[in-house]
Amino acid sequence: MSSDTKKSLNTNSPLGDALISNRPRYSHLVLAIVLLITALATYLAQKNYTENLDAEFRIQALESHNLINQRLNLYIEVIRGTRAVFAASEEVTRKEWKEFTDSLDIWNRYPGILALNFNRLIASIQRVIPIL
Repeated sequence: MSSDTKKSLNTNSPLGDALISNRPRYSHLVLAIVLLITALATYLAQKNYTENLDAEFRIQALESHNLINQRLNLYIEVIRGTRAVFAASEEVTRKEWKEFTDSLDIWNRYPGILALNFNRLIASIQRVIPIL
């Protein structure tokens, strides 16, 4: 080291003593500022992550809601179609009913429908004769 450098590092001067005695205060202040910035950045990152998750959940919930509504509307249309079959005919025969249900392709197109039946009202006199 040169003598000039050694002289500039000499702590016997009043200015050198003041700088050295203030170093711990400045280092604590810098550390506190860095920790504060880190805490703030962590908080903002966590908040952003949570908001993104919440938004994604809301989008998926809305999509599920729409799909369920679409499916229910399809099933409602099947019920309306069934009502139309009975409105269009004075008496629906077994053959007409089978043709109608076969044309709907219920088992493949509507997996939520487990059965689609109708029962004819039978007079008490006819009850003794089984209907095939």
